[in-house]
Amino acid sequence: MGWRQLVREGMVVARCTVARRMGRQGAVGAGRRRPRRRWPAPSDRVNRDFTVSHYHFSRLVRTMAYRGEWRPALEHIAEALAEQTGIRDYLDGEKVVQAFLAAHFSMVGQFVIHTERELNKGYADLYLEPFVAQYPDIGYGYVVEVKYLKRSERVDGSVIAETLRGAREQLAGYLADEGLRRLAPSVRHVGLAVVFHGWELAGCEAVEPGRDGGGHAFALPHRFLTNASG
Repeated sequence: MGWRQLVREGMVVARCTVARRMGRQGAVGAGRRRPRRRWPAPSDRVNRDFTVSHYHFSRLVRTMAYRGEWRPALEHIAEALAEQTGIRDYLDGEKVVQAFLAAHFSMVGQFVIHTERELNKGYADLYLEPFVAQYPDIGYGYVVEVKYLKRSERVDGSVIAETLRGAREQLAGYLADEGLRRLAPSVRHVGLAVVFHGWELAGCEAVEPGRDGGGHAFALPHRFLTNASG
């Protein structure tokens, strides 16, 4: 019996006295507040590995910077994205993907990372500027355009192809910017059109300026498509 119940029955007693005696007996008064429900953490969050193999990723980026082999590094990031993010992260999915790419590439020294870089009156999602002051023999720089398709949307090959086409057109304009050639005349700039369906890499293509320097896009033989219809 708590202090309030005693008062309702007409007894005059100090509240602290009741609390002290109830404490000695291990009694607890009835509270009006509902008990706070604690949701258990999902098992995949508990067991998820958030570490990054810096040595392995650095090797992939060096190959990307010096040989132009970009796909292994991009697929490595895509796998990490799928493993280290949850469904709630994709409420603003495109920004999540952009931030994840920028965070990973910023761990290595071959590139200076720019987000929303203005190029030819447009804004590229990500520009990997070759750090020629530190690495004068670096061969490649990259302009990345990220497209995001919601996981709830039904996606097939035609949707992915159309999305890639739009990204290629944007990249062609970005790569025509004269500032890129002035910035690093000896570097070959490549555009990367990247499409994510939720947390999955659904498609990617490489685009280069036309031979006449006008920025006309053509696809390089480095295309990767996953089954994104599920």
